[in-house]
Amino acid sequence: MSFAPDQVTMDDSPAIQYPELHQKILQMATNAMIFAKLFVPDPIIKGRTRTYVKEAGNVAIGIQRKGIAAPAVLDFTPLTSVSITPDTYGEEVEIPIEMITDFELGVADTQMMRLAFRTMYQIELDSWTAIDGAGAANGNSFAGTGNTISVTGSTITVSGGVGLEDLNKMNRLIKQHNFIMKYIAVNPIQEESLRNLPYPNLFREVTNPLTNEVEQKLGIWTLLVSNLVPAGTVYGISDGQNPNNNYAPMGFMVTKQEITTDIDIQKRLRKIIPFTSYRKTPYVANGFCICKTTGYSTS
Repeated sequence: MSFAPDQVTMDDSPAIQYPELHQKILQMATNAMIFAKLFVPDPIIKGRTRTYVKEAGNVAIGIQRKGIAAPAVLDFTPLTSVSITPDTYGEEVEIPIEMITDFELGVADTQMMRLAFRTMYQIELDSWTAIDGAGAANGNSFAGTGNTISVTGSTITVSGGVGLEDLNKMNRLIKQHNFIMKYIAVNPIQEESLRNLPYPNLFREVTNPLTNEVEQKLGIWTLLVSNLVPAGTVYGISDGQNPNNNYAPMGFMVTKQEITTDIDIQKRLRKIIPFTSYRKTPYVANGFCICKTTGYSTS
């Protein structure tokens, strides 16, 4: 019995099934992001660079008095600008066909999911690096005290611990720049310290009505817990909300290409190559949305 060459096919069904999982895997990865969600998406439609212009003058001053029929004082507000070109990231994995045909595991799907989560981690790392750099450069930083005022009025000091006085000072420093602190970013070590505050009713868990995700709250602030935050450091963060209701986001996620995952089937070389790539760069536009306090326990 004879047969045509095109009747002989390679067993690549796990790879062929992958496109159906494409969006689901990406959604699983992006839901795990914490800091990237603090940046407002800003896609570049044309060109490859986004330029932001900012006022560099002091907005905490009034206007000057003028005489009758006299010309008004001319105010030259200095402007600064910064241009952001999104970086390109990408990675691929080679999987021999034998790894797929010899094992019952969904090798291609597993590797694509791993790539998706590694992509998420890189975006989170870049986002945190931008936040950390802005917090170190804006002068909004101080050494923590670990002090908390008890109900009797006496001061409780926990060596290496985070005190309510520290959190309130972060809140005050951000408010002095006309922003409203909404988040506290901590390492798991400092999360434990906050849970040990002498006011257990401050700590609670709520469900976000928009995302249905469970959020940890400390008083009025949402707690962001990540190992990306250096041990011994606590950050207060505003998303840009301010009493004047001005549009002043903390930062932008400058995007030229969204996360793309796909799979290349090379039958001649008997291998399958999952790959992912994206072009994104986080940019902190308002550094005074961030306050940094240090000096806490690192273990």
